[in-house]
Amino acid sequence: MHDLPAGYDFRTYERWFLDFTQGYLQGSDFDTANIRIKINHTLRVLGFARQITKNLDLTPVLQEMAHLAALFHDIGRFPQYARYKTYNDKVSVNHATEGVRTMKQHGVLAGFPPQSQHLILGAIALHNRRFLPNQLPVKVRLLTQIVRDADKLDIFAVMLAHFDPRIPYNKVVNLELKPDPDNYTPAILEKVQARQSVNYQHLTWVNDFKLMLCSWLYDLNYPVSQGIAREKGYLDKLLEYLPKTPEFEHLGRQLRQTLQDDLDR
Repeated sequence: MHDLPAGYDFRTYERWFLDFTQGYLQGSDFDTANIRIKINHTLRVLGFARQITKNLDLTPVLQEMAHLAALFHDIGRFPQYARYKTYNDKVSVNHATEGVRTMKQHGVLAGFPPQSQHLILGAIALHNRRFLPNQLPVKVRLLTQIVRDADKLDIFAVMLAHFDPRIPYNKVVNLELKPDPDNYTPAILEKVQARQSVNYQHLTWVNDFKLMLCSWLYDLNYPVSQGIAREKGYLDKLLEYLPKTPEFEHLGRQLRQTLQDDLDR
């Protein structure tokens, strides 16, 4: 049975998160700034998760578990950065797997029944997968999809801020991709045009990252998530930072039309 511990208070876990991450605010100004980016990202993801769950027909227990999964979804980023000075999983460690290891090491969910621990840790473990497994328990899929949507909604905002040419290039946030304003990988543009998923491992240029984010707009699971992305104008802002060429103008028209068609269904 999925349940919460006796005397459960979400604020206890929020305080634990803040205390835990405070320990990583050390080193150079550059390092502490990169850690703060992830702390602030997590708290905003939690906010988006709350917006999403408010619009879904969930039990109070499942709501709380979704919020906990959102709070801890990136807990592995902190030991990852401390050890490798990067957020690029390709050259370091899978941060979701590291997150589950960290949660278990510190016994964060020790008071929860085993089934509840499995559900929350499952969402953390799966939140960064390119594709979710077909055979996945319904509640694990539900929590994972909530976290994935909330995560994407904030990553759009974080990356748009760093794509601004007036902002100094941050190699950590941009996953060490090449910051050329005109270059991109044609195969990635083709994937986005075909509504196919883009693999992080295949990114070379910062423009490839922007294209991948465009593809994420197809991949939001819930109408409330799609509505938030639309209200915040993420698509138009992404297109602003892509090259002004016929290929990208065509992509912009295609994305707008396809997303409108999805909305009208």
